[in-house]
Amino acid sequence: MNEPFDEQIILNDLRWVTQAPSLLKPHIQIWPSHQFDADSLIANISEQQIQALIDARQRKLGGYFEQLVFTLFSLNDEYQVLAFNQVIDHQGRTLGEMDLLLEHSGGDIIHLELALKFYLWAESTRPSELNWVGAGLTDFFALKLARLAHHQLRLPNLAIANGSWPKLPKPNRSMLWIPGRLYLPKNKRLCQTETQFTDAPWQINPEALTSYWSETTQPKPYLALVKGDWLQGVPTHAERAMRRFQLPMQFAQANHAPIFILPNNWQNDATTVIDNKQSSYDTLTNKQNRSARPIQ
Repeated sequence: MNEPFDEQIILNDLRWVTQAPSLLKPHIQIWPSHQFDADSLIANISEQQIQALIDARQRKLGGYFEQLVFTLFSLNDEYQVLAFNQVIDHQGRTLGEMDLLLEHSGGDIIHLELALKFYLWAESTRPSELNWVGAGLTDFFALKLARLAHHQLRLPNLAIANGSWPKLPKPNRSMLWIPGRLYLPKNKRLCQTETQFTDAPWQINPEALTSYWSETTQPKPYLALVKGDWLQGVPTHAERAMRRFQLPMQFAQANHAPIFILPNNWQNDATTVIDNKQSSYDTLTNKQNRSARPIQ
């Protein structure tokens, strides 16, 4: 019996999450790829879980990814989900939100942060860790990783230290699950831009999913992708081919990875933004005696 179209999309998204490589090289803090057999897990998925994912797919992409991962752990007998999107407060102030707290059957209590990211390599006056930037030129991979290393992965330690940890088991390790896709200028290879991030203990994974970006004002040969389609890179409804679009936007490309189409002069704008940000980033990474070091 054929599954309803929306249900098949959800199942394929779950498979993608279990198969997509991490954007970062193997590390003690990086959740390794291919930890789940998606088909064996989703064989037991309920109609309620499918519907929750269909609803989540209509909202923000990051929240949808979190719901996909939560569902995978909920279906896995080796794990018990102890907390999901747990807000940590201290004296009326929010310290942060913990994505997942898990108990493994082997006894480990794992704090797991989730991040689904899509970054583009843009040139600047000099090579910089800030060359990995979001299409909107406001989000930098290096700054995101610094935030993850120095705050989000340290959130349980911070909460425990100041007495604000909720009534939950204390984790013995914190990890990051970060799939996504990296976009390079056409004909540029990822190995040429492999980066060790100064303010985080991680390095870009040469096996990360990659594609390319291009500047144009006429992206008509391609089908525009709504945010939920960014995972697989495949348009899920034919009528979306006719939707109006505003660049920058991801587009499907037949038999290839999805591509980012950017407005003309995007590279020039990116160079200006990166160069302007560089001095403040240098100050951040050169600070001595940081108040918070990444956990090892």
